[in-house]
Amino acid sequence: MFELTLLITALLFGGMTLYSFGFAAFLFTALPADSAGPLLRRAFPHFYLFVLGASALAGVAAGFVDLRITGVMAAIFVTTLYARQI
Repeated sequence: MFELTLLITALLFGGMTLYSFGFAAFLFTALPADSAGPLLRRAFPHFYLFVLGASALAGVAAGFVDLRITGVMAAIFVTTLYARQI
């Protein structure tokens, strides 16, 4: 179960890093700023759903391994939910 937790956490970190440094940077270099901004804002709800799902799965899987990891994943879930709704 530890390996599954580690894999999902790595997927979460990789997805967040790719979105921040890859996708956003690519959009602003490939498109004019007036069209890249709205496109990036349209992609955010899908990104938030990815982070919510991955952190929830990692938190559940970590519940069998270490409760500290579950707490960290719960914090990521709650702050992402807050950011998505506000």
